[in-house]
Amino acid sequence: MHRLIWLGLICLITLNNQLFASGLEKRAQVYLNLSGIDVGAADGLVGPKTRRGMLRAFEALESKAPDKIDSSTIDALKQNYFQNMAALWSGSPHLSKTVTVADARHLLERSGIGASANDIANIVGRTRADAVLEVLSGYSQNLSVALPSFIFEQPAEYWIRWDYDEFDRQAFRVERDREIAELKLWWVRQMIQTDQSQNERLILFWTNHFPTAYSAIDEESLAIAKQHLMFRTFGFGNFREMVKQLIRDPAMLNYLDGNDSRKGAPNENLARELMELFVLGEGNYDEFAVKEAARALTGNTVNRLKGLQFRFAPWRHDPNNKTLFGNRGRFDGDDLVDILFKQDAASLFLTKKMWRTYVSEYVLDDAEIARIANAFRASDYEIPVLIAELFSSPIFWDESTRGTIVKSPVDLVIGTIRASGFLPIDWQRIPNIMANLGQNIFEPPNVAGWPGGDAWVSPANLLNRTQFLISFFNTQGDGISTLAIEDPEASLKRNDTIIVRYGAEDFRGPPVFRVKLHAQRTGTNSYKAVWQSPSALALGGHDSELFGRLQESDIPWRLAQFEIDPSLEYDKVTVEFTNDNCCGPGGSDGGDRNFFVDWVKVGKQLYLAQDGRQISNCQNNNQNPGHLYCQGSLIMTDGVSTARDIGSPLDIKEDQLVVERVAFEGGDEYDPLNDWNNLTIGLLNVRHNEYEQPALEIELVARRRGEILMEISEVNCATDCLLGGWPKSSDIWDDGSRAIKISLGPGEEWLHKQQYLNLTEKDRQLVSALWMSVPDFVEQMQGGRSFKNRNGEEILSSWAPVFERLNNRLPKSRFASKTPLNPLLVAKDPSKRVEGMMAMAMSAVKAAAPWPTGKSPIETTAAWQSVTERMLGGYDIADYILALSPVVQINSAPPEMLITDPVFHLK
Repeated sequence: MHRLIWLGLICLITLNNQLFASGLEKRAQVYLNLSGIDVGAADGLVGPKTRRGMLRAFEALESKAPDKIDSSTIDALKQNYFQNMAALWSGSPHLSKTVTVADARHLLERSGIGASANDIANIVGRTRADAVLEVLSGYSQNLSVALPSFIFEQPAEYWIRWDYDEFDRQAFRVERDREIAELKLWWVRQMIQTDQSQNERLILFWTNHFPTAYSAIDEESLAIAKQHLMFRTFGFGNFREMVKQLIRDPAMLNYLDGNDSRKGAPNENLARELMELFVLGEGNYDEFAVKEAARALTGNTVNRLKGLQFRFAPWRHDPNNKTLFGNRGRFDGDDLVDILFKQDAASLFLTKKMWRTYVSEYVLDDAEIARIANAFRASDYEIPVLIAELFSSPIFWDESTRGTIVKSPVDLVIGTIRASGFLPIDWQRIPNIMANLGQNIFEPPNVAGWPGGDAWVSPANLLNRTQFLISFFNTQGDGISTLAIEDPEASLKRNDTIIVRYGAEDFRGPPVFRVKLHAQRTGTNSYKAVWQSPSALALGGHDSELFGRLQESDIPWRLAQFEIDPSLEYDKVTVEFTNDNCCGPGGSDGGDRNFFVDWVKVGKQLYLAQDGRQISNCQNNNQNPGHLYCQGSLIMTDGVSTARDIGSPLDIKEDQLVVERVAFEGGDEYDPLNDWNNLTIGLLNVRHNEYEQPALEIELVARRRGEILMEISEVNCATDCLLGGWPKSSDIWDDGSRAIKISLGPGEEWLHKQQYLNLTEKDRQLVSALWMSVPDFVEQMQGGRSFKNRNGEEILSSWAPVFERLNNRLPKSRFASKTPLNPLLVAKDPSKRVEGMMAMAMSAVKAAAPWPTGKSPIETTAAWQSVTERMLGGYDIADYILALSPVVQINSAPPEMLITDPVFHLK
């Protein structure tokens, strides 16, 4: 399979890499010195010695030295360092040895996820030093599976969701649950398919070292995706610089309440965990340090209107002196991180944690750990140096550390697939399977992450793990033969197919369903069936009796396809669930058979389950269409064309202002003695002629002397606020962002007048339309939930004298002459709905089955044994599969029996 190079990532995740650009020169000097090229102190100042050192290093790499140091330069210098270290390692007693099958399995399982016969054969017979170099050289940001499309699309309206009524909020949550499920399945596919799984092992480590749970951050799926991409960008770089990214990470700021930390009311959660769990470890700080660190982190916040973008708000930051570990100054978050990394505990803490991940959970050699920690610190906290020291350690290769790490559910499930090359037909259930075994990716149990070790093999988990391994090959022979005939993306565009996206909870058997098409009888309200599918088994369901009930975000979605006559005429689509079965011990929590529908495509029409009507024996559940917890039917009549023919568009007149939603975003009770009273109005999907703005907040300001302003600021627009750019007379805030204040008078200030006059004609028309729509905005915003929950009625009542003046002045203002009589149109654009539905459907059908380690999957256990014998003929197959001798001694045991041996739970 071809590899998709990860393009545009830095721009996508909106990381301010310029902040750390000066650190690249210092990192280059570190790697030059580590490679035996003395360039003096690593101070970031590039002089003649550094330039000569660069020439030497790139000459060794047989490449031209760059004129400017950038991230690719650092990657090249890392490789030069690895090659120099490998040359030194080849002279050491333990690394000069020839790699055996057991050695190869050990290195590949510890550094990555699972070890296939092909990968083992690739390094058997080489020296251990060469094998370690092979692994280190494979770290990169490359991806084998394309990222989910929602990451690249216009961000969801996180900023305004609290204004929705319960129906719309539920729809919003369902969409975000779909996205996190898509992200989980994408990562599973990436872990299975990559041929460099050491990258996934490292990312898995960081997600557990810096844990963030999707369910705890208000369904902000995009924030989880951005954090994951941040780990991929910085995870094999400098640890200190990654921690600086972490204190800016929207998901972490939400998870640990850093987003709400401000001067006078600092929140201590992020500060405490930064020291205890992320950098120093317990016992290496005191409560005073927590309080001072929390002050340093104030002002770091998240701009949800801009798609969960980090923002530093200077007015929320505490700029006063702070005392941290004997240092005193006006420290901010970056200063705090620098001070933490000057503490002796910093290098030792991460080294110990990585030791338990890569070397042993139970064999701890304090002297060797201290040596590696010192090397890590001497490298100025370069993660590649730490990992290279771990893999080259004599303790890593010692027999005493083999079989001393308990496989995590990811190791057990993904690793077994990668090792065997066998892809179960229900592979889309893998996120749920791993969750049932105790590791729900993107849902760590708490801020300490998954405990690992013995917790993975608790009595309950061990029973489930054993059941998984015993039944692993139960679907043998079905995988590729089934997958090969499925081409759902092409079918989505065909007019002779029906595609159903469904999920299932099994209970003593899977659900059975069928699809019917009905046509309305002429002149009546009755319908007749014109087509019916055969009854179909719901494949890949979650066994609720064995593993408990599902959460909404964990439904294992699959696709079913039927062929139809494209000339059929119908008016109604029905999906029937026909064989309900309940319940296990203790009621439905002990097991229940349920059927879920996400959407149905009939010909070239796409139907969302949530838009349908449900009739079932569960009378109290029919308000949630698509969730059939009892036998019943889902009926859908409102579809959209997959040809993107949206029918009648909005009737928008020239110069008319169109918004999808108006929301009350907060404000002050009006005080005539206060010189700055503000009221903020949120506008979703603003359109005015060619101007399109996904999200905009305008701030009305009433001043003491009577002037009424509308402020439009850069931070309160999702994209460019103005068509013609910011006028030179714009205000510039402390954080460098721009704003304009457009005055309604009276007593207009000269600067405010200039800001209006300096706008382009199109932008003057836009702000005029906004001003003239303010009375309508105020009326519209009162219907939302935010108005009720944010004291809107009391605030608006206090503004009555302001709005009386505003309503008197608007008709006579300069804005009235630029605005036609066309009223404000508040309506959803139907094309947006169609685009959203099609994007959702295309994302689902593009989730192609992954190929284990990039190779065509095998279909039988016999094929696995055949591949193993061909690649590793003459070796003991147990050495390839098990970390230790099997507990159950069987001569010439086939591989499918070895994976059920208790030793298989260890690596």
